[in-house]
Amino acid sequence: MNSRCISIQEFGSADVVTMSEHEVPEPTGREVRLRVEAASVSFTDVMIRNGRYPEVKKAPVVLGYDCVGEVEAVGPDVSRFTPGDRVADLTITGSQTEYLLRDEAGLVSVPGELEPAQAVVCVLAYLTAYQMMFRVAELKEGDSFLIHGGGGSVGSAALDLARAFGITAYATASQSKHDFVSSFGATAIDYRLQDFVEVVKQAHPDGVPAVFDAIGPENFKRSYSVVAPGGSLVIFGMLDMALGKQKGGMLATGLWYGLSKLKRDRRRAELYIITKLRKQHPEWFQEDLTALFALLRQGRIAPVVADIVSFFDVAEAHRRIESAEVSGKIVLDPRRR
Repeated sequence: MNSRCISIQEFGSADVVTMSEHEVPEPTGREVRLRVEAASVSFTDVMIRNGRYPEVKKAPVVLGYDCVGEVEAVGPDVSRFTPGDRVADLTITGSQTEYLLRDEAGLVSVPGELEPAQAVVCVLAYLTAYQMMFRVAELKEGDSFLIHGGGGSVGSAALDLARAFGITAYATASQSKHDFVSSFGATAIDYRLQDFVEVVKQAHPDGVPAVFDAIGPENFKRSYSVVAPGGSLVIFGMLDMALGKQKGGMLATGLWYGLSKLKRDRRRAELYIITKLRKQHPEWFQEDLTALFALLRQGRIAPVVADIVSFFDVAEAHRRIESAEVSGKIVLDPRRR
């Protein structure tokens, strides 16, 4: 069986994104063959395409960090799923395709009544926000936090979860996204015209229990300054490095992160990497994603799907993501013509 997919033959600009075909073999052992219904198009895909994602060092590669799909066929040793079931997985690569083989051990059941496009937003964006907030920072009702990039997919997920759990949220964003940020009940901070340190400290002189930052080393230092005693700065990316704005970002972050561990001011700096946490605690991936699907069923969260695109639109979706014009998540529907 052949499957259309989105791939890159080499690292580079959005121009290297192409539609191609690859063969999908029959499932064996504990493998499940999925008919992909939705796969997110994310900033992580842009990083992979640029050759700046540490876990993907070589091309060619099929893109796609996560997916929701219907089980079409199963291997002889599969016990958890049968054809017709809907499931989700975090793939890192390979999900922007029509058909996909996955091991059943990593799959999470998706309630049949959920829209695939909204469900897939939970897999990477909402799971990242959920685990940072509740597994790492251990936030609770009545707490507060600051997140950078409030208009993006992870940022908006955090704001939506804050609204659901009674947590006060502050978010940096461009002026054009302030209405979007405010729609979640969060306080929007214009990172170009306002000093986020001053805004947060004015409302919380002792700081906030958590700051979530994926910008870069210089921003990390300033973010750390608004963390309350006993609180956490959670680093979950390196935007400046990914966009080529800062060289040596990983080294600078590593040195700063190591020095922060030596401080004795009761504040913590933590690195959040979704794939690393999944390997350490695979049960958390199952539990947390199942919890998010339950919140979606209950209407307590509402993932924002900015657009649903076809295979022919993915390269342009990369350009839109790089220009930071997207609020929420772009989703690929392989069935769309």
